[in-house]
Parts: sequence; structure tokens; C-alpha cells
Amino acid sequence: MINIGGSAFSGCSSLKDVTVEWATPLSVPDDAFTNEPLAQATLHVPFGIENLYKTAEGWQNFGTILEAEPITDGPTGNCSGTLTGDDGNYTLTISGNGTMGNYTFDNAVPWSSYRNSIKTLTVI
Repeated sequence: MINIGGSAFSGCSSLKDVTVEWATPLSVPDDAFTNEPLAQATLHVPFGIENLYKTAEGWQNFGTILEAEPITDGPTGNCSGTLTGDDGNYTLTISGNGTMGNYTFDNAVPWSSYRNSIKTLTVI
């Protein structure tokens, strides 16, 4: 996807959460999110780029913009994870190349403190 069209989400009055995975905010016309209570909605963005979305046209109107928490695998693999969400409703996304490390109780997964709150797992 390279842009979002005008009125694309117009009338989505129950919209509460939007998650994007673009390192650079896509072009969004001001009317893409018309008639939505964006001031009460949360935008979830990748780690390290919250400020880009806070100033980007079309995205800056979200009431809350949250960065994903970086989670990295152990030294045996080159996979990484990103945790997004809040209030006990998290999505864990695992991506990368190669072998993911093995974990034991002594070598807990980086997201262990969120285990009971992860509702969605995406592996890409």
C-alpha cells in the first residue's frame, strides 16, 4: 500500500484502535477518517517513529499514538518481536530470518511478562 484514499474510513464511528507497520507514515488525506472520534482512538506504530506520526497529516488527529515495544530474540537467532496493544490486549508479531532461539524457564522469552495479555500472534 502506498497511500490511503479520501473517505476510506468515513463513518467508522466505532473505530478505537488502528495499527500500522509503516516506518514512514503513508499519505492520508484529511477526509480519510471523517465522522470518527479519532480523539478517543489509539494509533499503534512501530518502535522509534512515534514522533513522525504525531506530526503527519491525517495521523496526527489520533488522541493517543503508541509505539510498539521492541523485543529481540536471544543471541542464537536473528528473529525479533514487536508487542503492540494495551490494557491486557496485546498482539505479538514475530519476524526475521533464520532460527528463533529456544527458551527455558531459566532463559525466559523477552515477552514473558506479557504472556497472559497476548491475544493475537502474527508470525511473518
